[in-house]
Amino acid sequence: MKASQIIQIDAQKSGIDPKKALAMLNYQAKQKQNLIVQKNDSLMVLTAIAPDTVEGYLITADKPMALSKSLMQFWEVIQKNDDIQIVYGQADEPNILKLMKLVGWPIEDSDNPKYKWMARK
Repeated sequence: MKASQIIQIDAQKSGIDPKKALAMLNYQAKQKQNLIVQKNDSLMVLTAIAPDTVEGYLITADKPMALSKSLMQFWEVIQKNDDIQIVYGQADEPNILKLMKLVGWPIEDSDNPKYKWMARK
């Protein structure tokens, strides 16, 4: 599936206008404000918020089994990237956070009040 299709499906599930979601991600990509990694029918948007620190945002159209594989691969990408030491996130969907922990993300409570969770390499 194309990234634009994944974004549209996820936006509709979340009650967000798909056109606005696509426009925002396109703008950020052009500004080189984020790194977008695709695995299966999921995207991980990593936006730099400080040196060695990113905000992670998951966009997915995967079924649970495929999503678990995607999450494992996203963590591998993060581990291989020397520019990333900490990932922060919002945990909008508690089941996804549980799945992240299950597949090996070292999730802990955030030390930044803007975010609900963090993962350190």
